[in-house]
Amino acid sequence: MKKYYVGAKPFMEWKYYVAGVLSTPATSITCAIYDSAGKLVSATATEACTASATGIYYYDGFTILTTHRGGKYQAIATFTDGTHITRDDNCIAEFEVVKVGVE
Repeated sequence: MKKYYVGAKPFMEWKYYVAGVLSTPATSITCAIYDSAGKLVSATATEACTASATGIYYYDGFTILTTHRGGKYQAIATFTDGTHITRDDNCIAEFEVVKVGVE
């Protein structure tokens, strides 16, 4: 698991497949970031993700602040394709926030 420190901007990436082929959802892909206690720490639960290629999306708009707790974080993507919503194990990107010098 990738580790990040205060001031860093974690890079989170997801791939969206339809019938085993990288695809673009018709409607949107968003993500929400939760800290080690399960608290939402992104600005909203629907942060817009960016496409880097067909079916490959990323989010790097979150900055780790001194007020964020240490531990394992989860960024959970939601793929919306018309009325079909995908949010499963493949939609989770994890990273660790390391607090240096904090007891």
